[in-house]
Amino acid sequence: MIRALAIGSLATLLGLASGVPASAAIFSVLNAPVDAKSDIFSSGHATAPNMGLVPPGFRFGIVDPNSYVEFTNVTGLVSASPSTPGSNSGPDGIVFPIATFPGATGSGTDILGRDGISGIVADRTEFLSGVFLTDAEPSGTPPPNAPTFTSPDTFSALTPALGQVFFIGDGRNSVDNSPQRFIIPTGATRLFLGLADAFNGTTPFHGFPGGYFDNTGGFNASFQVVPEPASVTLLGLGVVGVAVLGRKRRRSNSRE
Repeated sequence: MIRALAIGSLATLLGLASGVPASAAIFSVLNAPVDAKSDIFSSGHATAPNMGLVPPGFRFGIVDPNSYVEFTNVTGLVSASPSTPGSNSGPDGIVFPIATFPGATGSGTDILGRDGISGIVADRTEFLSGVFLTDAEPSGTPPPNAPTFTSPDTFSALTPALGQVFFIGDGRNSVDNSPQRFIIPTGATRLFLGLADAFNGTTPFHGFPGGYFDNTGGFNASFQVVPEPASVTLLGLGVVGVAVLGRKRRRSNSRE
C-alpha cells in the first residue's frame, strides 16, 4: 500500500517538475441533469416555492484553500415560455443590454435574494447558475451584494462568496475557449446548479424569484473539483515521506 502511494506521489512530483498539469480532480460529476425548473434560490432547502424544483446539489466536502470547480462540458437548451425572451437558450443564456434595474423590459436579469441566497444581476437570461453552500440549510439575510455579470463568459476565474449566486453558463472563456475556474469559498462543502428566474408581474427575470412553472428543457453539466496545485505538491511530499519511513522500518526489522 505504501509502495503504491509512493509511486503515485512520484508521478505527481515529476509532472509538476516537467510542467505537466498534475492537479488531478478530487471530485467529478458526469452529465448531471439540471431541469429548467431548478430554482437556484431554493438551494439547500427541502422544498421550492412557485412550482419550481429544488436544484440538484453535490457534496464534495471540505477542500483546501484555492481549490476550484472546473466545468468540462455543459450542453442543453431551456425555454422560459414561448411568449418571453430567452426561449430556446443554451447554457450561456440570451444576451440583453443592461438598462435600468429593476423594471426595464428586456434588460436581462435582476432578481432579489431569498432565504439566505443572494440575488443576481446579469446582461442575459436563462443561463446555468450555481451557488456554494455549507452543510447547513441557508437562512437569514442573503449576502449584501447581488453580483452583477456583464460579459460573464470572458472571465478566467471567479471567487463567489458562500450563498452568492453566480453565472456559470458553459463554463468556458469565450475569448480562448479555456475552462473558467470557480474558486470554492472557505467552508463550502456543496455546489448547487440551477436557473435564476423571476416575474414581477410585468417584467420577466425581475423581482422576487419565481415563474419556474412554465420552464421547459434542461442542461447536462459535467464538472470536477480540482485542488490548488501547491496542495497537490505538499500531499506528494507527505506521502513520499511516509514511504521512506516505511522503508527504513523494514530495513531495521530485517537487521534484528
